[in-house]
Amino acid sequence: KHNMQPVGYWVPTEGPPINRRTFVYLLKHSSRYDAWKNWVSFTNDREWQRVLDQPVFQRLLIGTPKSVFMTLNEYSNDVTDQIEKPGGVFELRTYTVNAGKLTALNSRFREHTARRFVRHGMKNVACWTPFDEPDSSSQLIYLLHHSDRQRADANWKAFQSDPEWQKVARASQRDGKLLAEPPRRLFLRPLEFSPDR
Repeated sequence: KHNMQPVGYWVPTEGPPINRRTFVYLLKHSSRYDAWKNWVSFTNDREWQRVLDQPVFQRLLIGTPKSVFMTLNEYSNDVTDQIEKPGGVFELRTYTVNAGKLTALNSRFREHTARRFVRHGMKNVACWTPFDEPDSSSQLIYLLHHSDRQRADANWKAFQSDPEWQKVARASQRDGKLLAEPPRRLFLRPLEFSPDR
């Protein structure tokens, strides 16, 4: 109704209890300005306000929702894979790079990494860059799909042991390490009403 296109709705599958009580969702807007307009329209919708007035929906949150606005990377659609079977587990990963290394990391993803993920049982869903500074110049966020949680560990082990990948990784870091810290990852289960289920 308010021009927001739902991409997916998930809950984390592991971590401390508070993590597993987190609700994660992704919306698509035409632009950053349209996102602002859409949310203003949504929050002022009287029908939505009546929903919030219902006792069952009050005091659900223990804090303020966090949001990250992201731009789809220009190569993302080229590397996106079809997910044939419903279910499985999604993995949201965030990479933070050393100063000046984001272009090199995206080049490695576009030219090598995404293709090699598929070789080792992983499906590429999308790759993004945060819209706002300072993260827009230092982070890559991407979403993968695995057939199940156990296979996810096996997929990563095979990927990291791949001699061709090891060669690419070494070559891409001749002028310095790309990542400033270990990747952050979150395993997610799609909810029954999620479009990507």
